[in-house]
Amino acid sequence: MKKIIKKLIILLSMMLLLTACSAEKQDENKKPAKNNEGGKSNNTMVKLSLDDIKPYDGKKLRVIFIGDSITYGHLSTDPSANSYPSVFNQLTEDRYEVANFGKSAACTISNTNPYNVYSKKDTRYYRLTDEYINSLDFEADVVIFMLGVNDTSTVMADRVNGGQALHDAYISFIEEYKALPSVSKIYVALPICTPTTDEEIKKFRDGELQQIIREAAVEAGAEIIDVYSYVREEFLNNYYKYFNSDHLHPNDEGYKYIAQAIYDYFLVK
Repeated sequence: MKKIIKKLIILLSMMLLLTACSAEKQDENKKPAKNNEGGKSNNTMVKLSLDDIKPYDGKKLRVIFIGDSITYGHLSTDPSANSYPSVFNQLTEDRYEVANFGKSAACTISNTNPYNVYSKKDTRYYRLTDEYINSLDFEADVVIFMLGVNDTSTVMADRVNGGQALHDAYISFIEEYKALPSVSKIYVALPICTPTTDEEIKKFRDGELQQIIREAAVEAGAEIIDVYSYVREEFLNNYYKYFNSDHLHPNDEGYKYIAQAIYDYFLVK
């Protein structure tokens, strides 16, 4: 009889122990999951190389885009939302303060340069625009250039002197922005190819233009984002998908593709 009672006591003790453990586990499951650090969500954003740059104002990194109508987002349904700088900002989940200082028809070579084929009264020179002034006042940390397409006629009219004029003008812009106290990094995005029906222009923009800009960027110490190579095959093989009827300016899909090229460049793999 004593043995039976002893066994019952042991069995009852085990049951009580199991019940207590089960209750403790249920209470533990009811607790909120612990965040990784400082109350931040477990859902972390994709790492970009720009994240390593310390903002000049100690707050949010400021990234500006300098360019012509393609940077501005001409012929997109809404440049403020569908230009490639705007789409880039969306891809980065608004983690930076992005500003678009693209100006339609902007040229890199000065209107007073003797080799410029345009009138000396022409106001398309980027330094004569409000966008230029505003870009200098923005206190950017990062500057991304995509200029040069509108200098095609000047360079093609005089390959030697025109080409040197574009080379020198690009270096001048890079050095000017590099000297700004807030600027940490300068990038040059090589201009996109466009499905023009003029074979001579197409050949120039595929070759000499890219080379002039690339050499100027290297000489001035800027990093190159090869947007040209990233988009070329896709754009030329499917230009109806990515361009407007003028065969020069991208549509919304085209601008998205350019933004993706720049985003992928900064993506830490």
